[in-house]
Amino acid sequence: MRAIPYLWPLLILACDGGGSSSSSGSRDPKADDDDCHFTSTISGGLEYSFTGAGAVCAYTSGGVSLAEHDGDKTVAVIQFSKLEALQTGSTPATIEIRRGDDGWYGAKCTLDVESNVKVSGSDAGAGTFDNYLIKGRGSCESQAIFRGDGGTKPPVAISEFTFALRTLFY
Repeated sequence: MRAIPYLWPLLILACDGGGSSSSSGSRDPKADDDDCHFTSTISGGLEYSFTGAGAVCAYTSGGVSLAEHDGDKTVAVIQFSKLEALQTGSTPATIEIRRGDDGWYGAKCTLDVESNVKVSGSDAGAGTFDNYLIKGRGSCESQAIFRGDGGTKPPVAISEFTFALRTLFY
């Protein structure tokens, strides 16, 4: 079963990443089992902290998009082509950062997938594809470069990150 990256725009399904939190304001560790989140800080041409709170994730074959926070349309798109169902360990990925019409592309990263489990049929939603929840950490070896009509902007560095994201394999 290989993920097919070119289908990701066609297979977008949403999962609500609001999750529960304790009274101290920190995330409930169990929330990662059900939620989508991408937690990182970006700097350079765009300064932003992805906190995981209020995330909306779309999951597809060969990639995960979007980690959108607080309605401001800041999005992380994580694409991977070598990850397969149930596989854990390190795999290469590319991350894009988008805000409005601006986009930074091509950050070369490594995902350390600590968990890759099939979601039960009742939790997976409608559809005929196998739905998996992947969790782990990652880091980027290169910055994302700006491409847009609005001139040039400095590249964006993506700090080490954690994630809990859904993807499809078939």
